[in-house]
Amino acid sequence: MISVEEAKAIIFRQQLQTGIESIDFNFSLGRTLAEDILADRNMPPFDRVTMDGIAINYSDYLNEIRKWIVANVQYAGEAASCLTDAGQCIEVMTGAVLPNGCDTIIRYEDLQEDLNSSKEKHFELIEIAIKKGQNIHFAGSDKKVNDIVLNIGQIIASSDIALLATVGKQKVEVYKKLNIAVIATGDELTKIDVHPEEFQIRASNQHLITAALKEIGAESDQYLMRDDLNNLKDWLDKCLKQYDIVVITGAVSKGKADFIPSVLHELKVIELFHGVAQRPAKPFWFGRKQHCLVFAMPGNPVSATVCTYVYLLPFIQMHQGKKYFKFKAKVTVDITFKPSLNYFMQAKISQNKDGNFIANPFIGNGSGDLTNLAEINAFVELPSSEDRFNLNEFYNVYFTRNIICEQL
Repeated sequence: MISVEEAKAIIFRQQLQTGIESIDFNFSLGRTLAEDILADRNMPPFDRVTMDGIAINYSDYLNEIRKWIVANVQYAGEAASCLTDAGQCIEVMTGAVLPNGCDTIIRYEDLQEDLNSSKEKHFELIEIAIKKGQNIHFAGSDKKVNDIVLNIGQIIASSDIALLATVGKQKVEVYKKLNIAVIATGDELTKIDVHPEEFQIRASNQHLITAALKEIGAESDQYLMRDDLNNLKDWLDKCLKQYDIVVITGAVSKGKADFIPSVLHELKVIELFHGVAQRPAKPFWFGRKQHCLVFAMPGNPVSATVCTYVYLLPFIQMHQGKKYFKFKAKVTVDITFKPSLNYFMQAKISQNKDGNFIANPFIGNGSGDLTNLAEINAFVELPSSEDRFNLNEFYNVYFTRNIICEQL
């Protein structure tokens, strides 16, 4: 057996090449960029007014002029007006291009509007200092033409969609999504629409893992396989050629029907490890054949869930270029765990008034207790170097749902 940290290191070292596709930018949210995105012109493309007010030439202010006659009004979307005479101004609206002959904007809040004796509209500056160039967003001050605005490998967020639109990038190159198969094995399993015999249960692991993958934007195909050695071997051989990742649950331990490791060996899948010093999910198997990675997890639902949230999802997020955030929590009671294994304790996580996560243990009835997974929102990891959770120490947390409970 290897340690949890060794297992993570082996998995996270793996690289996958999924190819590149060009898609409409409106459908690129959450995808990973496969190209640098360049500014097609200066950003902003013109000297842009950032406040409703008047545009003046700053030399007027230096020459003690504090009143300006309105020569014109300019709105956003109009071509630039031209200011020629001292003591005149142009009314401008936010987003408008800076008028020619102007270099400073005074907002309406700093002005008093009035009419002079000739009924000409003018603005007088309230006693306030102004600076040359104020309230102007200068052309190219954000990015120059051909500057990189989005980097290759970046995950496209909603704000990036706006940026793609701004630079006219209607089609964007992204890395293709991982092609994932999720396979549940076992003669004791039936499909959801079948009434099980007394000795059978409805299969659930593949549904759990598929749903967890959807939560991070990954798609998968799911299958249910019998413990028929020849059929299973043929089917796995096809999956290894077709998919980037194959996830298998069941038949990985030491029982007489646990033939997944031997089948994978016959199919020339290279075993990178089999057995991790952890509870639950000690028989976890991981390997690779050419372009395809295989995650073979124990069939008990809690074990499969631990492998999914501790190993599978973080690896896919890393492959997508997403930063994996680590969380820590304090436990509410002392918990003793004697075996020299990393213990992934089921827990309900709440947040105290100091902002710290607090873990309340929710032990349940072992790794086969599926109902317990509906009661928790996380696993808390007790390292194998320790044999008890201590009240005042922080431990790693793996959230299984994005819901923080009310403080208990």
